[in-house]
Amino acid sequence: MTSRDVVGPRDRDPGVAVLAVAVCGPQGEVVLRIQKPVEGAVGGRMTLEVMALMEGLDAALGLGIGSVTIVTDYRPLHNHMLGIWRPSGKKLADLINQVLSVRKKFEQCEISLVEPSQVSYVVKLARDSIDVQIAKSLAASARKEKRETCTICLEDTDITKIHAVEGCGHHFCFSCMKEHVKVKLLHGMLPACPQDGCTTKLTVEGSKIFLLP
Repeated sequence: MTSRDVVGPRDRDPGVAVLAVAVCGPQGEVVLRIQKPVEGAVGGRMTLEVMALMEGLDAALGLGIGSVTIVTDYRPLHNHMLGIWRPSGKKLADLINQVLSVRKKFEQCEISLVEPSQVSYVVKLARDSIDVQIAKSLAASARKEKRETCTICLEDTDITKIHAVEGCGHHFCFSCMKEHVKVKLLHGMLPACPQDGCTTKLTVEGSKIFLLP
């Protein structure tokens, strides 16, 4: 399930996706919950559904469960698992073949198409996990926006440590500017902007901040 499936369009939605699976006992009690973020672009909903199913089947095998019923409200997954529909792409076909191979390891493995209300618990797992992933993605983006790459050392630097050269506005990290100014002054030269082709000279006053210990 992707963030757009769950929460719809939103400003700066990072478009994250998660796999959410619940392994339940005979009475419907939850034995195991799986909430797993998906890295990078993996495809559409069908691909995510198959990946989630694989996670669930692997988990059931790991618990020593021999008989399972796959419950889904997604008809394409149901029909592909029964062979009613055929996958259109090689990647999806390979994933489905992997799932079908795992199904054979169970003594009994059936699939049932149900109403969305019957899998609401898993949908909530996905919603909760996606909310967490979106918050993390937006926080990471916010941190990245507060950093700038110095064109001299190519390091991502906090914007509070970036210096804008007066007169031309070219930006460099304070450490590189300090080294640049120090070298020029040692050679008896008035420092200029380090940007290639820029002829803006630093003023004496403007250079003083780089001479402080």
